[in-house]
Amino acid sequence: MFTAISKILPTWKRPRKGGSGSGLEPAFSFGTTSLNRLAFQKALDDIGAREAAGTDFFVQVLASEFEHGVKLLANNELHPALPEGAFKTVTAASQRRRRRAFWKARSNLAGRALKAALLPANDPTLRQATPATISSLTHQDVKDYYRRVFRPDLTSIVVIGKVTPEEAKAVIEKHFGSWTASGPKPRLSCPGPAQQAFEHRSPGPESGPGQGDASRDSGAEPGQPDYYALELGNHVLGGAFYATRLYQGLREKSGLVYYVGSSFDVGQTRAIYMVNFACDPQNVSRARISSSRI
Repeated sequence: MFTAISKILPTWKRPRKGGSGSGLEPAFSFGTTSLNRLAFQKALDDIGAREAAGTDFFVQVLASEFEHGVKLLANNELHPALPEGAFKTVTAASQRRRRRAFWKARSNLAGRALKAALLPANDPTLRQATPATISSLTHQDVKDYYRRVFRPDLTSIVVIGKVTPEEAKAVIEKHFGSWTASGPKPRLSCPGPAQQAFEHRSPGPESGPGQGDASRDSGAEPGQPDYYALELGNHVLGGAFYATRLYQGLREKSGLVYYVGSSFDVGQTRAIYMVNFACDPQNVSRARISSSRI
């Protein structure tokens, strides 16, 4: 079995119209400039391949069909048809999904509030597609987004399976080697977050549990000595559920919370440490104070 897995890294400068990505990703399934949707799917079926294109793209196929699978993957990734009819279909579906109640769930509200408190006002990760922004998109907006974001210098390709490194390199270069990028390489790292702690109480039914998030920019970065010490400390505090100090202190001993955990989100320019817990509304402040003392 052969698998090729690829990832296009996110860029810092996003398009102003939120939702371009949601209008593009599903459109890859509508075939290529040389094979329509049915013909492309038949070509995959003929070799028993699983394939998907987009910012995360892959093909999975028997090693004997290695090159054929890569050829189809490259055709879809580099020459998507992006028909206007498909654009209308996928944007309508994206609008319906955004209108559903799940995007207003308490966990999403907490996440957005946390980002708004920790990050600069113009941070690109604060942008969010809405039904209104998706409806304002044009077919040309989506095609422009594809040309701007899909670049070989932002892409990593991994080959796994019964294939030699030499064969893998030759086949990947043969079918992806013509891929070029225009213009300067976009900035990949976001500016660092604000240095402040943050607490958020998610709204919910009075009879239901409250949820608290206490977060702070830790200043850690992979490769720095402090990073590994902080990772070890986080594992002791909240990385193993029942055995952690947070769980023992906030649930077992004091009964303040139903659940508690901690995590790091570490990148090149920002590292956010978060303690997340669920409890009765009247216990949120007590749980936050107790967690900071632990």
